[in-house]
Amino acid sequence: MTSIVGKLDGIKTVTDVIPDAGALTTLAAAVTAVKAVTDVIPDAGALTTLAAAVTAVKAVTDVIPDAGALTTLAAAVTAVKAVTDVLPNAGALTDVSAGTGTSFIIKKTMVSSAILQASNVDITGVSSGGDLLIEGVVVQTDGTGLATGTNFELLSNNTRGQVNIFVETVANLGANKTVDLGGATVTGVETVLTSGKKLQVHSTVAACDGAGEIDIYVKFKRLSAGATISPL
Repeated sequence: MTSIVGKLDGIKTVTDVIPDAGALTTLAAAVTAVKAVTDVIPDAGALTTLAAAVTAVKAVTDVIPDAGALTTLAAAVTAVKAVTDVLPNAGALTDVSAGTGTSFIIKKTMVSSAILQASNVDITGVSSGGDLLIEGVVVQTDGTGLATGTNFELLSNNTRGQVNIFVETVANLGANKTVDLGGATVTGVETVLTSGKKLQVHSTVAACDGAGEIDIYVKFKRLSAGATISPL
């Protein structure tokens, strides 16, 4: 009885503050609003589904350490924020993808007759944003390949170090040939293309001729964030 009286007193405490006018109307509206929600709950399985959701949440929360969990999470979020706060407002993810140490590859296709002996032929624009390490070179010829000339040279206009990067005999670059930097029989060296410099090709002794084609792939690693170069 004492328990029941206590409950009644609790109910009385609530009902005593209900205004004399319009209370039941307001209460009826609230009940109607609740009914509008509960009416769309499926007749079967609603509580089961809810229980499953609660169980799934419990499975996650049960593995959170008893002490310091939110503190640890807050520290992790703060650490991430410290990094993201310094990213530029525009293009942040792009900048990250072009960070120091990231690599990219360019491709240039040359027709044999466009590889000259009289002058070096530019195959890229000038680099910008910092130095670029040339990590690899692969050349592949089509069903015709290069003709005439003596050596095919891939070089830079660097003012430091050796300018020749990849040199292979034209005789070894006939139909359907593939040669990489390590397999070049004349010259094959990794080098650094300094910022503001470009890549070129050249044929020794005589110009190449014919309609054969050669694809030139060059792999770069950025030594400065944002360093880049593009083929012509």
